[in-house]
Amino acid sequence: MVVIMQISIHIKENYGVPTAYPICDKALLFAALCGTKTLTVAALANIARLGYDVLLEPTPYPAINKAIKKRNTAGECA
Repeated sequence: MVVIMQISIHIKENYGVPTAYPICDKALLFAALCGTKTLTVAALANIARLGYDVLLEPTPYPAINKAIKKRNTAGECA
C-alpha cells in the first residue's frame, strides 16, 4: 500500500494578508489538529518537516502564483 504524503492548500487574502486554506481531507485534519480553520506558515513548515509535500493550488492573485511557480521550479517544498 502506497501512502501519498501531500496536502493541498489554497491561498486567499484576508484584509491584505495571504492566508492558507486547506483543500484536501489531510489538510483539513492538520488544521483541526492546530485548532484553526487555516494553516499558518509555522504549521505548514512543521507539516513539511513531517515529510508531506504542500501543494499550492493556483490563485486569482498573479503575484502569489508567480511566487508559487518560482518555488516549485526551484524544487523546494512550499
